[in-house]
Amino acid sequence: MPSEWRRQAKDNKQGSEGAINSADDEKLLDLLKAHYEQSYALYQQALESGVAKEQARLFLPGFAVYYTWVCKVDAHNLMHFLSLRMASDAQLEIRVYADVLFEIFKEILPWTAEAYETYRLAPDH
Repeated sequence: MPSEWRRQAKDNKQGSEGAINSADDEKLLDLLKAHYEQSYALYQQALESGVAKEQARLFLPGFAVYYTWVCKVDAHNLMHFLSLRMASDAQLEIRVYADVLFEIFKEILPWTAEAYETYRLAPDH
């Protein structure tokens, strides 16, 4: 739990500057605590209903949010990632993501992707 709530920086999208009105600190802390408690209760309820853990986690803060990110990767490491994440025993959501990455890979490096598909892609995909 935060010890104080900070203001969003005006000139830095990922930074903060200074504290907000301290009168709001306790109110916001109470709201956050209630949110965490409710989220955890819903998570437990989903598990008790037999929901898979990776889906039950959607009830937990931070797990139900999609993030935008930019990364660099060479073809070798991308193929290793795809081998792991396109495998039949990988979590469904990451398999869907990996399938999309594979389609992009085929567009950008068609010969490499064809060789990868022929010689390295798991036979169960």
